[in-house]
Amino acid sequence: EAPTVCLDGDRAGLAAALHVAEHALPLMRGGQTLRFAMLPDGEDPDSFLRRHGDGPLRAILDKAQHLSVFVWSALNEHSFRNLDLDRPEQIAALRRKLRAFEAKAMDPDIRLGLKRRFGELLVASGTPASVVGALPASITGIAAGTSHAAYRR
Repeated sequence: EAPTVCLDGDRAGLAAALHVAEHALPLMRGGQTLRFAMLPDGEDPDSFLRRHGDGPLRAILDKAQHLSVFVWSALNEHSFRNLDLDRPEQIAALRRKLRAFEAKAMDPDIRLGLKRRFGELLVASGTPASVVGALPASITGIAAGTSHAAYRR
């Protein structure tokens, strides 16, 4: 089972969670992960527990995202809220940030896993096939030129 990081749901909490992920990656080895649970905006773990009790907090913790999905979601929310998938320069900026997270992983299997997962998430997000095709098939698992629409989940 993976430890869960639970933080405030505001922008500062989101930034802090990304900071935790960034600093955890160099220490992680194959088989290790973290999960991230973000509380509603304006709540911190202590106030949420006092207001709502153990059950609702446990429900949020049970829905915590694994590191790779959390990083993807947090970057989209925090840095790329209005990402225009038809603008390659915006997608390039997102990919640059994702690669920075990949590079933090010292374990080569985790680094490769992050590359693959981020590639899958780019495809699932509806990133244009011309951009996805620029990623090596070994990362996306998709042959260059294949329409991304067939791979949406």
